[in-house]
Amino acid sequence: MFEQVDSIDGDSVPIALLRVEKILKAGTYSLGSFNISVRRMVCKVPETASEKRARVSSGAAVKASRGAEGAGSMRRKCGAEREDDSSRSAPRREYEFVDISGLYSVLVRTVLKPLDALFPPGPETRPSPDCRGSEIQILIGMIGLTGTDFTRGIPLVGAKSAYEMLQSLWRTLVWTYDKEYCMFVPNKFLNCVVSKVYHCKFQRHCQGGSMSKTLGELLSSKLSEKTRGAFPKEETLMCTVQNINWLLSYWVTACDDESQQYPDPVQECYGYKLQRGKVTFAA
Repeated sequence: MFEQVDSIDGDSVPIALLRVEKILKAGTYSLGSFNISVRRMVCKVPETASEKRARVSSGAAVKASRGAEGAGSMRRKCGAEREDDSSRSAPRREYEFVDISGLYSVLVRTVLKPLDALFPPGPETRPSPDCRGSEIQILIGMIGLTGTDFTRGIPLVGAKSAYEMLQSLWRTLVWTYDKEYCMFVPNKFLNCVVSKVYHCKFQRHCQGGSMSKTLGELLSSKLSEKTRGAFPKEETLMCTVQNINWLLSYWVTACDDESQQYPDPVQECYGYKLQRGKVTFAA
């Protein structure tokens, strides 16, 4: 089986990953027996340190070579006719295919399952829930925290910082996820995941714990006034958690073959409200 999606927005990749997860959960196909790809405009990947050194070195060599040409070269350039701007063609759009099935395999088998194995069941106060078959849904909790078209993210913590915390956050994400209802338990997510994110980011300034305790410690810490002023209110963070649950429900619906209607976002449980005829955040 092969499916191709023409991407018109960045959320096509997580939606396609959810599609892979759903197909595998149904048991009709096994990983490797089908492929889902997303066709999108070429994404420029940030260069590595070694690539940057090679580019800078190459640029320096070219500059030195041009300098050796001397003034004669400059005169030839000045005397040359200026190229007609109309003859310059517009940059051609380039496209690439994202192998979603391969990406799923890397994410789940190489990243998420090894994280799960770091925390085997043991004599803990918290149960050790089974997240098999729902890894991508759980990962979307982290994606929602970093900001999307439908979630604001959380202030002072960027996507890079959040994903660097994934190892310490994964089991907490799993524990706060309700597989039966396909959603995160809001109070658990707020007081365990979001609070832990801020604790990991500012551990020198707070001891961790509930969201209200963590925010209280950070607001009375020795952090700069500008930083302390950037921390949101607890109700704003709860609103973001509720937004994540709607985002997950919307993306799960979008990956379905059947024409299901996604839930109305203007509900108290999803953290949105109508204001002057437009949907906006409730807090």
